[in-house]
Amino acid sequence: MNEYVRAKLDMIKYYKHLAKDTDYIMPLWLPFLPAILAIIGFFAWLFMILASMGLGYVRPTISPSLIRSPIAASGFGAFLVTTIVAAIINIYVLYKWISRRNDHFKRVRKLYREMVDLLNSISKDKKPAGLATLESIIKEMEIEETERSAIIWIILTFIIGFLMFYIYHFLNRDFYKHELRESMMAESLSQVLKELGSTKLPRKASFETIPKRNTVLYIVLTLLTLGVFTLYWIYTITKDPNEHFKLHRIWEDDVIYCFETLITGSTA
Repeated sequence: MNEYVRAKLDMIKYYKHLAKDTDYIMPLWLPFLPAILAIIGFFAWLFMILASMGLGYVRPTISPSLIRSPIAASGFGAFLVTTIVAAIINIYVLYKWISRRNDHFKRVRKLYREMVDLLNSISKDKKPAGLATLESIIKEMEIEETERSAIIWIILTFIIGFLMFYIYHFLNRDFYKHELRESMMAESLSQVLKELGSTKLPRKASFETIPKRNTVLYIVLTLLTLGVFTLYWIYTITKDPNEHFKLHRIWEDDVIYCFETLITGSTA
């Protein structure tokens, strides 16, 4: 194994190793935590108001004295604290949703570039037809999968609330299109490895597990259900990338093993 080939294989392993930092698998319950905290805080405040009425601090009527009673004021304080904490968690979730999209897309582009460079080095004068396809897919990724600023989008949603729907839209759409490209990438890579005489090929990756989601339909269902459908939408935005990342780790291990087998065989 010459030094260039060894260096390229090491870079592939390096970018594979980076997945633990870039491919954040978010707990499914985390995006729902802000709403849960807000509800708990509200009912805590309501309970304190009812407790004030029951303990005789004020008459059992809604009045300024009821709101200002010591127990009710404590309940409002608890509601305020949980609301602030919920807002902070919500900002964190939005940031991680967008940043993990950016980080994953950037990492795999670099990973694929190293793979193509390595294949070009191994193939020398015998260039498999699939190499051109791999190059084309990487270029398409570089054009289509541009970075989206998490900070800017968070600020915009605080100014114009309904832009949250657009964030939901591009997160669903971008991962769907990304997975289609990766499906073609995996198929072409297996073809190239086979043409180069590899005795091992990556197991067929199901890079088409993310369904195409209709944003207009989802918005309509959200409005018809008075926001309840948003819970499912949030679930998909969290779950789809999680499943993609898990599959990616398995596939990358397979590909590296196939590369090592191919290189060992070609230098034996």
